[in-house]
Amino acid sequence: MSTNTFPAFTGSGNPRPFLNDFVLWTRNFLDDLVTETYFYEPLRDGLKKAWSEARSIFELVALKTSELSVEKIFDHGLFGFQLKFKSDVINHLLGLFKKSAVVLRKLLEAIDTLLDSIADAIGFGEGAKEIKEFFEHALDDEELLQPSSPPPGSTQPDPTQPAPTQSSSPSPNTGQPSSTQPDPPEPKKTGMKFYVGSRRVR
Repeated sequence: MSTNTFPAFTGSGNPRPFLNDFVLWTRNFLDDLVTETYFYEPLRDGLKKAWSEARSIFELVALKTSELSVEKIFDHGLFGFQLKFKSDVINHLLGLFKKSAVVLRKLLEAIDTLLDSIADAIGFGEGAKEIKEFFEHALDDEELLQPSSPPPGSTQPDPTQPAPTQSSSPSPNTGQPSSTQPDPPEPKKTGMKFYVGSRRVR
């Protein structure tokens, strides 16, 4: 199973088990995220301490999903193909995040939208919603755009040497001088672990 797999919902059947798994998956995802360097450096230590206090509320929210009435499930769109589409969006963004940290803010916003609906439906979990939102507020966009580390054995450019210049040799196709410019740096890639439900996937 792919390490970026998100708890699945088929669009039919009882949605409560999926909602339970989603809340626990979110907690586990944030457990790993808080150890990363995607946040403003002066806020990282405080974020870890705040998260250590807040993470237990996610277990209570997950437990209360089993008590959701049919009316609440329908009122918040937590069923059927509506819920499947919401979970598919998060799963897609999660796959993109594994390749590039640039989409992290969008991923957190999508997770937050579903978490918000669940908390509103059960009438509990404002603390879970708020700490999750402050993960977003603490994101350092410049850190997300940092180039990823080069693979082992790759050649690093020597900073003491002049930058590459344009080549004066003609292009074989056009006869015009060709330009040899270095490729732009790729956005930072994530090295995080991922989870299926409440279970760590390695």
